[in-house]
Amino acid sequence: MKVKNPVGDGGWGAWQVAARYDTIDLSEGGCAECGTQDTWLLGVNWHLNDYTRLMLNVAQSEIDGGINNGADITGVAMRAQVDW
Repeated sequence: MKVKNPVGDGGWGAWQVAARYDTIDLSEGGCAECGTQDTWLLGVNWHLNDYTRLMLNVAQSEIDGGINNGADITGVAMRAQVDW
């Protein structure tokens, strides 16, 4: 990504907002009682310049069925990436 106003040159860099939804049927593959899992993911990417970015993702999953029926799982991941 080409950053128009990079950090260090008086700018704020570039920002991206991302969202994703996915679902999986856990009962396929021989486990008839395993149910389903639905996940929402929201992310923010901050491109400081053309070769550096910070990424933050928050995921919320809900499981219906199986031994974890009714489970709500929240995960947070942060990553820094530098392109040499």
